[in-house]
Amino acid sequence: MIEIENISFKYSKRNILNNVSLQINQGEIVNLLGANGCGKSTLIKLILGFYKAQKGTIKLFNKNINSYSRKEIAKYLSYVPQFHNAAFPYSVQDIVIMGKNNMSFWQNYSRQDYESVDYALHTLNIYHLKNEDYTKLSGGQRQLVMVARAMVQNSLFCFMDEPVSSLDYGNQYRLLESVKTFANKGITFIITSHHPDHVKYLGGRAVLMNNGTIFKKGSVDEVLTESSLYELYKVKLNNNGIVYAVD
Repeated sequence: MIEIENISFKYSKRNILNNVSLQINQGEIVNLLGANGCGKSTLIKLILGFYKAQKGTIKLFNKNINSYSRKEIAKYLSYVPQFHNAAFPYSVQDIVIMGKNNMSFWQNYSRQDYESVDYALHTLNIYHLKNEDYTKLSGGQRQLVMVARAMVQNSLFCFMDEPVSSLDYGNQYRLLESVKTFANKGITFIITSHHPDHVKYLGGRAVLMNNGTIFKKGSVDEVLTESSLYELYKVKLNNNGIVYAVD
């Protein structure tokens, strides 16, 4: 369980998050929605320990997140950023298997480790890239490789920051389907998104953020209403996220 209690955070004099509280339970999908700059990505980075809040606490299994080492954090939390570049021309298989040991290539890996890599690559429909040079892949392909790496890390919580941003339409839904597959295996997903239709497809819980605060949270069906989507984006959408009027 992750408990976020009255978190506030600011860059210089600019407030990003204001008294945000949220509980994330194991085995659920949590979708964070909101306009650009509302604090979604910052909230994820605070939970991951990349930043420290000026106010409030974040607890992982009743222990302050800042008291964990980076190695300990990696046992529980995995992260798929919006963008990733590798400094060396590792193969896709090498990049993915690094997830097994906190991103270190200099480890001894078992046959089961490599089988888990193959399973993740097959699930995401990128097995054909297994021996390709990661640095020569497209942005969308790299994103799928990073998702595969998070999957083989086998952490309890997986954070994804706008994971479909560089993917074509087909791969967007392949990725979402893979989230469902791994969620059924017990992994908790926390995903930032700008796509209400994707959130409806995934199901689970929706957390709507606006101006650094959470203004609505609950099941996807309860929260994604025409009025709440208008408050987020200032456009009129139906419950499936389809725009039918712009103010």
